[in-house]
Parts: sequence; structure tokens; C-alpha cells
Amino acid sequence: MNRNNRVSTPFIFGKFFGVKIAPVLLLALLVAPLQNVQAQNEVTLEVLEVNLWPEYDRPEMLVILQVTLPADAVLPFELTLRIPAAAGEPFAVTVRESDGELYETEYERTVSDEWAFITFTATTPEAHLEYYDPSLTILGTERRYVFQWSGDYAVQVMNVHVQEPVGARDMHISPSLSTVTEGFNSLIYYSGMIGSLNAGDTFLLTLDYQKETETLSIEQLPTDTSISLGTLLGENTKKILLWGLVVLGVVFTAGGVWWFRKSTRVSAPQKKRHRTQRTKTEERIQIDSGPPREGTLYCHMCGKQAIAGDRFCRACGTQLRINT
Repeated sequence: MNRNNRVSTPFIFGKFFGVKIAPVLLLALLVAPLQNVQAQNEVTLEVLEVNLWPEYDRPEMLVILQVTLPADAVLPFELTLRIPAAAGEPFAVTVRESDGELYETEYERTVSDEWAFITFTATTPEAHLEYYDPSLTILGTERRYVFQWSGDYAVQVMNVHVQEPVGARDMHISPSLSTVTEGFNSLIYYSGMIGSLNAGDTFLLTLDYQKETETLSIEQLPTDTSISLGTLLGENTKKILLWGLVVLGVVFTAGGVWWFRKSTRVSAPQKKRHRTQRTKTEERIQIDSGPPREGTLYCHMCGKQAIAGDRFCRACGTQLRINT
């Protein structure tokens, strides 16, 4: 809800509906929304994680703000975070629900001078805001970026993580981030704990590095998805895939059993016939021994001559009519 709308509501109500409002009551109604806004800003964020990914999938700075509200925060909580107006609409505004997944939420964007204020309702203690900042300066091989936190909220613990772009060299970060690690995507990360900040305190971080090409980091990542699949998919999605594999396994197993039983029934007479067959040499001797003798047996279905000892026709598999 727009703050201006909240402030002007008593005035509009009294003007258009002719309601006489006592000066003290009117003043209370006018001051109440301002006090609510002030109370919002007086809340101290428990944790603020600032993630800076330069030239990751765009030739800009991807900024990811992860906010954790204190345990005693009254939810739902209206949260307002500022981003550079030049960044335009945020890439994503999400809250982490009780199932552990991030869900997009509606927001309102208002612009004042060089800043845009993103207001949304946090229904759980953790919220994320992502945007692309075009103020990453690229001059030949030189790169420079300045991140600013303007102190809209007090922060108990602020942590900063900077992702080193693929092909970058001579990384200089001020203030220095002492922890250097390699992420699951083989990229290097510089991390550091800034500590606590009071409301109104401005924090600046300057990043300088050299890069010979305009290749984005995502273009150089390994194409093997075996690592990222389990990491990027949510728990619910992995459960669905797992159950899908189980169902497919049951279907294939049942189909295999059905096919085996059917093939066994069809080939049963063939197996009995094979047990009474003679060798190829015996068959040739019997066939070449001259014209058929008295008592020669023929198949009553196809007329094929049988060999002594046969119980099934060698041509069609029909059980022979043997006179005993």
C-alpha cells in the first residue's frame, strides 16, 4: 500500500462524507501511519547477506539480498528495501515458506531520485531480493563497481560474498573479504563478515578487477548437470521425480513379468517337441531312406511328414495323432 494513500485517507473521508473529526483525533489518525512506518524502520534485521555476482549471466552486477527477520518479528511484516532506480524492476522478490521453498511475492516499486523502494510483505522470517545493477563500469579490461547499503534498517550481522568472474584477475575488494572458497560451480568466492550496523549507517563496498574478455561466467561453467541438479532442484521437485522413477520401475517390472509369462505359454509345446527331436544326421538318414513305408505318420493339420518318435509336427507344432 502506498504511504501517501494511507496518510491522506482521513482527509478524504472527512471531506467527501462530511464527517466532523476532532482535531486531536484527526492528528492521531494522521500521525498513526507515520508511526507505523517509523516502527517498521526501527526493526533490526537479524542477518543481511549481500551476494555480488559480476558478469555472471549479464554484463552487469547481479545483486542478491537475503534478509532474515528476528525471531520476535510480528508476521506478516511489511519490508521495504531500496535498490538503484537504474536497475529497473527487480529480477525476483521471494519469501521462503515453511516447506523450505522460495516463492515469488507481489511488490510495489516507488522511485525517489536515484533510488527505487521495493515494498513487499514478508510472511516468513526469510526474504530474498534480486536485481541487476547496470552501474558496473567496464572500460577496456578494467572493471569497477560500488555497492551501497543506505541503512534503512539496523542490522545485527551483515555478511558479504563476492563471486569472482571467470577470467578475472587482480581482484581488489574494499573492505577486504578474507575468506576465499571454491563453490560447487568451480567459481571462486570472497566472503567476509561486516558485523552490525545501526539504522542510518551507510556501508560502501568497492570492487575492482581486470578481465580481458567479455565472456560471461555462465558460459564457462561445466555442462555436467549431475552436481547442479540435486542442488538447484527444490526438495518437492526431487520427491516428485523420485516417485516418478518408482512408478516407472513398477510399470516396467509388471510388463516384463507379463511378457515372460506369455512367451512361456507360447513356447511350451516347442520345448516338448525339442525333447523328442533327433539329431540332424538321423533326420537326413530317415528322409533319404526311400519312399514312405507303411505306417508313415503325417500331420493332420499341414500334411508334413513326421519322423518316428515325433509327438508334435515339426512344421506347425500341432500335436500329432498317433495310433497306439
